[in-house]
Amino acid sequence: MTTDPTRHLRPPADCSVATGIRDAVAEIAVVGDLVVSTTGLLEAAVTHCLHERPLRVRVDLHAVRFMDCAALTTLLECRARTRAQGALLTVIHPSPAVTRLLDPATRLALGVGVGVGVGQDRTRLLECLACAALTEHVPGETTVGPDGSVLVQWWRCTRCPEGNAAG
Repeated sequence: MTTDPTRHLRPPADCSVATGIRDAVAEIAVVGDLVVSTTGLLEAAVTHCLHERPLRVRVDLHAVRFMDCAALTTLLECRARTRAQGALLTVIHPSPAVTRLLDPATRLALGVGVGVGVGQDRTRLLECLACAALTEHVPGETTVGPDGSVLVQWWRCTRCPEGNAAG
């Protein structure tokens, strides 16, 4: 029988997940180690939120101390389940432990770093109304009210010429 001589050096994974839903936006906050043994918590939280039919699911990972590849796979699977229901899952405030695992394509898929910037350099990952795809958008026209306040900020799709989305 072979035993792992380092097993006593690894503490059990510690992870907690909290959820909240307001105005068709679900928020999931993860604290601790998001690893193969704790991914079930994330899956359960996403499932719980999807029962409420949100338009967006935001996963806050600022307090994740460690994340492994199994957790990244689970996060991408949750994104696919969310999209299949017509909602958008994005990661907000990823910790350094999370960003270390993300290549540029995965960052884009999870909305990490999208919507950050100043002026016309800003982009957002939005569902295009014309091409019905999740694409990068740049600021477009604004619809203003009689008092001059911005009612709708429109975003132009970078992939198709007629695509717009409200942001």
